[in-house]
Amino acid sequence: MLSNGSCIVNPRLNMLKLFLRNLNYSNIPHCIPNSVTTMSLIDIPLTSFNKDINTTGLQEFVKWPESLEVLYIKNARTGPIGNHVFKNMPLSLRTLQISSCKIPWPRVSIRWPRNINHLTLIYCKVETTDSTTFKDLVRVDFLSMRGNLMTDVPFGLPQTTKTLDVSYNRMRTVSDNVWGGLNNLTKLYISNNQLVSIPKYLPSSLEQLNLKENQISYSDRDALERLVNLRQLDMSYNRLLNMPQGLPASSMRRLTLNNNEIGLIRSPADYKYCVNCSSISLQNNPWVCNQNLINMMLWLEQLQSTLRITLSGFCASIQTDLGRVELKRILHYMTYMASSFHNCLYDVQNLQCKNASLSQLPRPSPLGLLTVLVTNNKNLTLVPDNMFKLQNKLTSLNLESNGITRFPRGLPSSLLVIYLSYNKITAITEEDQSTLDQLVNLKQLYLSGNLIKILYDYQLQRMASLRWLALNNNPMECDCSMQSLSLWYIQAETTYHYTSIQRYLEPLCVEPPNRRNQRITTIFGAYYYEYNCIPRVCTHRQGNLDCSYTTQQSKNRTRFNVLPTIPRNTYWLTLDLSNLQLENEKISLTQLTRLTTLNLTGNKLTSIPLQGLPRSIENINLSRNKISTLPATTLITCYLPNLKQLDLRNNSFSTIQTQEVSIFLAVTSVLLKGNPLECNCKLRPLITWIQTNEKNEQDLSTHDLKDLICFTPKRFEGRFIINLSESEYCPVVNLSLIGGLVGGFTALLIIIIIIVNIYLYKKRKKQERRDIVQGFKDLLEKEAMNEGDPETGVGVAPVTYEYDAFVSYVSDSDDVEFVYKMLEEMEEKRERKMCIHERDFTPGRGIADNIVECISTSRRMVLVVSRKYASSAWCQYEVQIALTELHAKRRGRLLVPILLEDVTRDEQYAGSVTTILSAITAIQAPKAQDNDRTWANFWNKLDKTLT
Repeated sequence: MLSNGSCIVNPRLNMLKLFLRNLNYSNIPHCIPNSVTTMSLIDIPLTSFNKDINTTGLQEFVKWPESLEVLYIKNARTGPIGNHVFKNMPLSLRTLQISSCKIPWPRVSIRWPRNINHLTLIYCKVETTDSTTFKDLVRVDFLSMRGNLMTDVPFGLPQTTKTLDVSYNRMRTVSDNVWGGLNNLTKLYISNNQLVSIPKYLPSSLEQLNLKENQISYSDRDALERLVNLRQLDMSYNRLLNMPQGLPASSMRRLTLNNNEIGLIRSPADYKYCVNCSSISLQNNPWVCNQNLINMMLWLEQLQSTLRITLSGFCASIQTDLGRVELKRILHYMTYMASSFHNCLYDVQNLQCKNASLSQLPRPSPLGLLTVLVTNNKNLTLVPDNMFKLQNKLTSLNLESNGITRFPRGLPSSLLVIYLSYNKITAITEEDQSTLDQLVNLKQLYLSGNLIKILYDYQLQRMASLRWLALNNNPMECDCSMQSLSLWYIQAETTYHYTSIQRYLEPLCVEPPNRRNQRITTIFGAYYYEYNCIPRVCTHRQGNLDCSYTTQQSKNRTRFNVLPTIPRNTYWLTLDLSNLQLENEKISLTQLTRLTTLNLTGNKLTSIPLQGLPRSIENINLSRNKISTLPATTLITCYLPNLKQLDLRNNSFSTIQTQEVSIFLAVTSVLLKGNPLECNCKLRPLITWIQTNEKNEQDLSTHDLKDLICFTPKRFEGRFIINLSESEYCPVVNLSLIGGLVGGFTALLIIIIIIVNIYLYKKRKKQERRDIVQGFKDLLEKEAMNEGDPETGVGVAPVTYEYDAFVSYVSDSDDVEFVYKMLEEMEEKRERKMCIHERDFTPGRGIADNIVECISTSRRMVLVVSRKYASSAWCQYEVQIALTELHAKRRGRLLVPILLEDVTRDEQYAGSVTTILSAITAIQAPKAQDNDRTWANFWNKLDKTLT
């Protein structure tokens, strides 16, 4: 009927659906009737095509019918689907279903047909997507990606999506930002994944949510309260421990919670949102069959006319006194309960497990018990918390002669007597105290034969009905810490008229040795405690010790700057040492190991006395002292690990350093009001912390930071710190401007320094030239005073010279190296004594005086001539004239010029030395690279000249 040869279709053929399965390329019809609306391509080996369909598109092989609306492709065996495979699809296409085809996202970006509104991509091994994956889909309202490999909800979903199915993937969590823009989403299926919690920030437009078969154990109320339009919720086959709360009562119609771990109905809020529901399914949950469950069942029964209820499962525990009507639902579960108590007797109201070799109590316990007796089980070391809390008819609890190590917690207030003798209980701790406070009906408490060393009266004060407390055979330590218990027993003996047997069961002392085996009431009476355990300047009441200035003043015993002597005593919980002008070194309270509250207000402390405080401190008042700095937060948490409130009001803090701000995180409440805070850049860490946490009302209120005000500078006085902007208290400095000004000033200063140095250098050189000229003039005058004929020597007095030669050279040039070499040769090897100005001029004398002195005492004067020398002060015209005259006066035996450079041929320098060199023959110095023989001849010639 469909011919490939002519590609002509019978016009009378009215075909609506076409299924092509297991066909080769040659068998696929190229001409398909235009009447076809639904087309399926199943198991077709498109890889056998002679062209790349991923590049050209399927239209190269199939002529799509113009009315095609639905295209289904399954197991096309094309390899990874490319980006152009759906190129030029007919505009009529509305539904595209692809299954079991590999889609390599996000490496390729498929160009989807733009008019489709129903897209199914199931079992395509999709792992992830990006923002471009669905960018062409502008009309899609149904999107299914079931059975892929995704670990998160796809990102960049079309905003037109109304139904999304991502079931059977690998999701454990869902990113918060994937729901942005999905305001039309009404149905969401995320079943059969690995979610551990309900996704947050789900669109409020959701009406149907399916979270079936995940691993959710807790229903987030905040996440559910957002779903104000939700009508159906399915959380079956999860791990829920409680019924979800926060669902909208106005819209909820169907709730399914089958096969979870829901046991306890907490309150009517667990189910009353279903007042308009048409179906509730709660099958196969381990119910705690108590009154709350029965109340829910009764409430549901009232709605039976409009509500279909499915409630089944098994009871994890049973309440036995619910009445005949309710018991019909749960009595058949009693056999389950009986099988849980091995080697125990249970008759609905009583449970007995004597010598049963138990290591743990039977749990869950049946409700409705009147008595519990579990004794002689040495391996039983712990009673689980709240195990008996719901037993509101329990009157007697006997747990004697076991191995229990701490007082049971979470006991019902109905108890009248508790037997805990001969266990291994060491103390009644703060954690146990809440349980004792609930035992308002308890009359007898037996704790004999345990390991208790101390007990306090305030631990018993809430048990108003307690008449008898057995504490014998405990290792009681009879020090000042026992004062309150002793007084409690003394009062109880008088009030309740104890018998001799009851007195026998009172505690005996074990420590100290001199009080061993004596009853505490006979050792520690009121007189003993009043004068030996309590400072006489203090008052006390139920663990509170008051030694403040006010109290001492009332006793006329006020002592300033003196800490009262307080013996070791674990009884005191609070201590008042206010207004005593105490200094840091006076604080030593580590012996009060249970002290929790300390008042040190109005003293002279300059720092927090960490080392003098017990680790048990929780609240400390240090207001109105002189503290100005905080210790490191690590030190505070080390010395005071339990600290919760620190009052530092009205001290001397002017700033809070960066490292000190962390105290607001380590301590629950830190109060700083009334300190002279200086609002400048140094206070930025505190101001920034306050403003950053401005929306956290709890933090600001507990630290009382909203009312902090500035004291200085004057312009901020009285202003609230929280309202300051950084530009006010710490203006931004224009570093570029300052840098430019500093740079400009520095450059100007450098220029001035250079100019001044040049000026001073020229001035010094000028003065040096004048001094040299003056020196030679003075030298001529001195020579003139020696009368006689310089040519014949007649009348010339004999002169003894100190130096063989005075060496004239330029010290700031390369000539120095030659001079030092000459000195080494002449002085060390030839025993000549040479004079140079750097070494032999007398310090403190003028240049002129030194020239006269040195040249007068030198037989010869060696001139080291170079270009530098020719332009120096030594070659001034006046100096040359003086040297020439001196040379003549010395009969031509004064000057010895040595030419390092031949300046006579250099017009620039020749004029400077003409006067000297015109009358005197100079010695040419060898070059540095000349051989040793040349240098030896030169030194011999120079040495001979100096003779």
